[in-house]
Amino acid sequence: MKQGDWFSAEIGGTHCIGQLQLENETWYLCQNKEERFYKIGRTFNNINKRFNSVYTMPYNFKIVKIFIAEAKDVCNLEVKLKNQNKNNKYTPKLFFAGTGECFNKLENYE
Repeated sequence: MKQGDWFSAEIGGTHCIGQLQLENETWYLCQNKEERFYKIGRTFNNINKRFNSVYTMPYNFKIVKIFIAEAKDVCNLEVKLKNQNKNNKYTPKLFFAGTGECFNKLENYE
């Protein structure tokens, strides 16, 4: 199946019909002359739309890893990653939406 495909399924005894919504979980390595950290985040948007200005991402960044899956699976992965890395939390000096999803290193980086 791919994004937008219609599906029909029995979920918990209820017949459901809908469209598949794919989301991506992306790991970024962000840096400038003073800082270097990882940011994790999920989005339905294209990465260039997500970080389209210095206000939405004031750091140079490169994509380290992308996972593409159904939205619920991506959400579960993000929760798992945040829990596994809670001891590695990092607060960037420059504010942007998503500063709460930053880490000085990522455990279980596969």
